[in-house]
Amino acid sequence: MPRSTTDIIRHAEELADLIESDDVTLDRAPPEVARAYKELLAAVIERGKAEEDVMRAVAELRRVGGSWNLIGPALGVSRQSARERYALVDESD
Repeated sequence: MPRSTTDIIRHAEELADLIESDDVTLDRAPPEVARAYKELLAAVIERGKAEEDVMRAVAELRRVGGSWNLIGPALGVSRQSARERYALVDESD
């Protein structure tokens, strides 16, 4: 089951905090593992940022009158799926 957008963003924020802390050390890991791990963390953080951008864009489109029939296909899902996933950002319903 896909995680909610809130979960994705929260996870990205937790990873950003983790990177800044000393909780994870890769001192004994081979350099290629450390590099790949850092790339993974960076990608997850970027995914969280992208999800925030999508949420803002959906909210703005709804604010100016955009329909779920327009939003769903843009996201690659049905209008109902889009509405279920992003209903919390939509204050016009």
